Amino acid sequence: MKFSEFCDTIENTEKEQQLLQYLNKAELQDAKKVFVKMTRTPVMGKVFEALLALENYDSIEGFKQSEHYSNIKDYEFSVDFESNSLNIGVSEVQKKKMTKCVVIAAIVIVLLIIFRKLRKRRKNAS
Repeated sequence: MKFSEFCDTIENTEKEQQLLQYLNKAELQDAKKVFVKMTRTPVMGKVFEALLALENYDSIEGFKQSEHYSNIKDYEFSVDFESNSLNIGVSEVQKKKMTKCVVIAAIVIVLLIIFRKLRKRRKNAS
């Protein structure tokens, strides 16, 4: 389920408080150290920043008003409080964005190779 749908589902319920308490658990302190390091990664960094920022809010409603919410709202998100697992995955929205980026990068590489070969031919012909 997308994070935005997850938030709508648990907002103003006891699961909202469970989530906020879960993010403040002592067991997650080691994971938070990793999250801080992961904020420097190009694609997922903003998602980890948003997760770190979520624990500073008293409610999901307040978090939705923040700039961090837009960075994480389209990602797949699930929490299992019983087994202490938090899963964040790529949704269809991100897959489409990644596909576009890969296609653009491939086109640029092909064009660079073609221009390089044409330039070599000109040098050899001269």
